[in-house]
Amino acid sequence: MGTAIALGKVVTDTDTDIMRIISSFFVIMIHLSDFQSFSSIFYNAIAHFSVPVFVIISGYYMLSNKVSGKTLTKKIIKLFVIMIFWSLIYLIFDLICKTKTIISISGFFSYLLTEPGHLWYIYAAITLYLFTPLFAIFHNN
Repeated sequence: MGTAIALGKVVTDTDTDIMRIISSFFVIMIHLSDFQSFSSIFYNAIAHFSVPVFVIISGYYMLSNKVSGKTLTKKIIKLFVIMIFWSLIYLIFDLICKTKTIISISGFFSYLLTEPGHLWYIYAAITLYLFTPLFAIFHNN
């Protein structure tokens, strides 16, 4: 992408790559925490800065490019389809393992749209794409 000026300093792609590497290490630390000891809880707590860093880096690249509404719409639809597909896969698995029972059509759609909580990052990405035009207005002014 090149360079940009943030807080009076020049930000390069190398800088964001380094931030991604550091954040990736801390995300792994979060996932390895077992919450069985004080040190595990402490490491988990200090590592939680990493997820917002990924969101900030994504915003940096999304706002540095001029993206049309049509492109954003395509990305949102693609992510929504991916989310529904994987939610359906998890629902089928839950039904096979008998950990979930779907009684109604509304329960089925509720599960597809809300239940797989570990897919939270897809919900977050869709939300960020929806608000990108508004963020761009603030960014440009």
